[in-house]
Order: sequence, then C-alpha cells, then structure tokens
Amino acid sequence: LRGVDIDEDMIRIRPYEQHTLKTIGSERVAPLAILETIIQKGLQELSTQHRKRLIAIEDETVSGDNFFPKVSKLISKVTDDKDIGLHHLRHTLASSYALKTFANCVDLTRLDIDLPWLKTWLPNDHQFNVLMGAEGQVGQGLKAISRLLGHIHETTTLKHYIHTLFIALYAYYANQKQPELHLA
Repeated sequence: LRGVDIDEDMIRIRPYEQHTLKTIGSERVAPLAILETIIQKGLQELSTQHRKRLIAIEDETVSGDNFFPKVSKLISKVTDDKDIGLHHLRHTLASSYALKTFANCVDLTRLDIDLPWLKTWLPNDHQFNVLMGAEGQVGQGLKAISRLLGHIHETTTLKHYIHTLFIALYAYYANQKQPELHLA
C-alpha cells in the first residue's frame, strides 16, 4: 500500500516493483468508503501529503514495502494471539459483508440476543451500499464481494464464507413462530 495507490475515493490494489499479486483477479479497486472514517482520513492524508511512511510501530517505519508483516505483527501483539494477523481482518470484513447480503431477506436483528456484538460488527447501510451498489439489491452481492477479495470465481468466495449462510439461517428460523407442541 503506497500513497499512489489511493486514487480519490478508491484504493488500487496492483503490482509494483517487487510486489506481486497472487492471482490475475487480485488486481482490483476497493472503495475507501467501506473503511471506518478514521482509516479513510489517514489514507487520504497519506495520499495528499505524498508520504512514504504509513505508521510507526516501536520506532520502526512501516511503509508499503513491509506493511503486511509489520501490521500482522502488531495485530498479534495487541490481541495477544500469535495466530491472528492481517489476513484475519480481510476474512472478518468479507464475512460481515457476506452476512449483510442476507439482511434484505432475513431479519438479522433477532440475533441481537444471541450475538449482541453483531449489530456493531456488520457494515452500516452506507458502507454496504457503496460496495454493493445495485448488485447488492438484485442478489449479486456475492459477486461484488468476490471482486473485492480478488477471487476470479464466486464459488471460491462461497467456499470460504459459507458459514455466514448458517448464521442467516439461524436468524431466519429464530424469527419463525414456534409450534405449540404442548397443545398437540
């Protein structure tokens, strides 16, 4: 991630110098608006001031060249879990958007009792609509998520995020009227 990768309201994910991408589908753009406001401001500042330094961790400069390993190390330290890193943030973001795609057909608010953290974890409507646009309204949300992640096929995304379907199914059945078995 470099300052030049921020283009107005988009982040461009592309190869440069020694940095290569994993697949053909990995070159993509992502809207800044899906990020929290504080992160958006920091990235805009990086872009407008043409700085190379993104953040500092323990007197070490974190730049585009070492961003992923340094931030992964910081996440592990903050969470006190050596197995958690930057890739988990990617998985969390994709999972939250995948689950939110079910919100127009399943009332997810029923999960507030069992999963109280869920309402703050899901993207807000503005963030969701920025990423999904019209596609999210016509059942093509998985395709938009696939493009964001750099997956060539939606089946790859579905394979990795199928667990969100089970959460949505739980919400659906929790909203169903329970049979009065004692009257049978």
